[in-house]
Amino acid sequence: MWEFDGQAMTGCHVHKVTQDSLHYLQVLNFLENGVLPEAGGLNDQYEYDLIMIGIGGSERAAIQENRNQG
Repeated sequence: MWEFDGQAMTGCHVHKVTQDSLHYLQVLNFLENGVLPEAGGLNDQYEYDLIMIGIGGSERAAIQENRNQG
């Protein structure tokens, strides 16, 4: 048993991580470091990557807001 973000968890959840989720965590990491995942500008990025960057950024902001309120 272990704790994650204030919640008790049991077992290992690594089996829930997919190749896609790892890819988009890497994409978010690129963005946070000021680098786009593909060469060029915004118009040169894959549309799905841009969508996932938006979703990931929104989720991360919501998590941070919840932490600040708690």
